Amino acid sequence: MLNTQPSYEIIETSDPRLEEMLDTRIRVEKCLTNSANIYHLGNDNFVIVPEIIGKYAILYYDRSTLDEHIENGHFPLPGPELDDILETEKENIVNIHSCIENYMKYVEERFDLDTNIKNSRVEDRLAHLNERVNSYKVTNLSDFDLLSIGLYVNEIFRIETKSGWSLTSVNTLNPYWIPSITSENGKNFNFFGKAYKSVKENQVLDIPTLYKMQKAYFLGYEPFSKEFWDLLKQH
Repeated sequence: MLNTQPSYEIIETSDPRLEEMLDTRIRVEKCLTNSANIYHLGNDNFVIVPEIIGKYAILYYDRSTLDEHIENGHFPLPGPELDDILETEKENIVNIHSCIENYMKYVEERFDLDTNIKNSRVEDRLAHLNERVNSYKVTNLSDFDLLSIGLYVNEIFRIETKSGWSLTSVNTLNPYWIPSITSENGKNFNFFGKAYKSVKENQVLDIPTLYKMQKAYFLGYEPFSKEFWDLLKQH
């Protein structure tokens, strides 16, 4: 047990007692604000467990405190639930329209970009960014670096395609959001996700190629179709 209060107790999801509690449940309901499961244990005790399992669940000794936390839209946890950079940055992400310039400026300064290239073709901007980022060795990039690069590229794509930002909720107890560019037919352009996976799994970051592959998906091109290959061959 990490923290004890008169009306609730924070429990690590790895605590074997949590499973024992859930085995005694009388019924289950969904929390409308974050899709968490609320387990009724009897004796006016409740356990709330997030839809996306992180580090914590909360045992409540009365319903009124649980309802208060739901109404406030915030659960009192000691730290991040998943150690995801998007979780850490969620206040900026939810305000991405006004905060994107901060991420753009960070990338320009962090990787010493030539700001005169802003008026160049998208392909030239991506090639310049790719050269500068890889000169630092991708294995040295922090999660914040990768997120900032991802948002920087997303903004370039948003402007190129005249599209808009969208946010997808990650339903931990205190939800956070995945930012992407969304097309009219529901296709998402999320460069950060692809870049993060490429670096973490393969220690490689080819920004122009990832951009074109994501663009092909966004435009609805079938993989390996003529349109797909024509887009990938563009310079």
